[in-house]
Amino acid sequence: MSRCSGKSDHVGPYDIGQEEIEILKQQDDYFIQRLFKQLDSGERVRFNPWATAMRNIHNKQERRMRCGVGRGCTTVGIDGNLYPCHRYVGMEKYILGHVSTGIDRERFAEYLRGYFETKKKCESCWAINICGGYCPWYVSSADGTFPVPEDWWCEEVRSWLEQGVWMYDTLRERYPEYLGQLVGEEVEPLLR
Repeated sequence: MSRCSGKSDHVGPYDIGQEEIEILKQQDDYFIQRLFKQLDSGERVRFNPWATAMRNIHNKQERRMRCGVGRGCTTVGIDGNLYPCHRYVGMEKYILGHVSTGIDRERFAEYLRGYFETKKKCESCWAINICGGYCPWYVSSADGTFPVPEDWWCEEVRSWLEQGVWMYDTLRERYPEYLGQLVGEEVEPLLR
């Protein structure tokens, strides 16, 4: 499950935009309180959207990119064209090759150069190693360019990750067994 966020150059009618951020934060706060109530009552927590972030924090895992775009998740369109991922299918400017000829390495390198150019904005951000930078598709315009997201989008991501760090700390202190389930190993309680 994920938030519908549109693209860096276009927020559609169903996408979360700057105007909805406060509502979204209220919903996140509600969800966190609900999660803690579930843990307090012994109820099974079925979904925790911060689980991956907490695993990354626990394992001190640095993310250079959010996904395996063009490396581990290349997608084949019905016409045989190869795309960086499933979200790009049909976007002519992002065809990286064809099943009959393989990946065009120069086109792929050009794609990565464009993507990493947008990530220069991330170089001074405290969250870059947890965040991994923007979703490549999110910053890919139909014309083949990579528009950098507005500051509000990055602020929202940082706020969400701050909640994840706070939750990690709180879970480690109050619910180390549950945190251990999330991260796949026994966790020592945080002593204060």
